Amino acid sequence: RIEVYEQPALTVELRRVVQDCGEVQRRNLSTRRQMDLLRQPAGVASFDQQVEEARAEAADLMAAMRDSCGLLSELDTDLEALAQDAADLSEADAQMRAVLRKMERKADSLREVLGDW
Repeated sequence: RIEVYEQPALTVELRRVVQDCGEVQRRNLSTRRQMDLLRQPAGVASFDQQVEEARAEAADLMAAMRDSCGLLSELDTDLEALAQDAADLSEADAQMRAVLRKMERKADSLREVLGDW
């Protein structure tokens, strides 16, 4: 009777070993497939080609950034010139106001001297 009880336990253990072996085999095949995909993916450029494409894209982006920086530099120069022009106009405006005040004072003194005609 001891053998009867041990046999089902042995059978269960053997089944578990067979299942584990099957799982290991499935994983092994899956890993091989993944490695094959990594080595040379079908329809996709090789890693070296992808690196070269990325370099070319980066070079294009850098060129675009240099162009943008050049435009920004020109705009900065134009902005400085406009700021100087605005400052010059403000100074001219202040001088014109001073001249007008001076003329008004002279006109007032002439009115005092000549009186109302």
